[in-house]
Amino acid sequence: MHFGVQFDHMTARIDGVAHKEFRAVCPRTRLQWAKVYSRATANTARAFLREAVGELDIRAVQVDGGSEFMAAFEEECRALGLPLLVLPPRSPQLNGIVERANRTARVECWSQYRGELTCAAMNEALARYLDYYNNRRRHRSLGMKTPAEFARMMAAAA
Repeated sequence: MHFGVQFDHMTARIDGVAHKEFRAVCPRTRLQWAKVYSRATANTARAFLREAVGELDIRAVQVDGGSEFMAAFEEECRALGLPLLVLPPRSPQLNGIVERANRTARVECWSQYRGELTCAAMNEALARYLDYYNNRRRHRSLGMKTPAEFARMMAAAA
């Protein structure tokens, strides 16, 4: 069975300054990719998708019905040959893996952040957090493996 990579965006609000963080999570391996932007638009989501494709094995995309995942984002999915599943309104539980990842990032990354409130500085901190999350943080749901270890195990078994 093939799972679509779950995409979402959230507002990272630090000291009253709001930035938009886009996140993609593989529901099987829990590998994540995320990036901070100043705005959440369809063009921003398109740019994020282009980067995420280089970081994760994306064979399908799952999103909520947010306007940032329409227009340019939909066009990019078509151009990349990625099936797009748009979830029904008011059903965050269907995108539960990425929703949980957003909450974890708020607690483990953004609540601790004390750096400059620029996208560049926040993306540097986010890259360090993602390296920790994907390569060093063990997960009970993955048999106490890291997402990267679990992904390698899945690839070897295929």
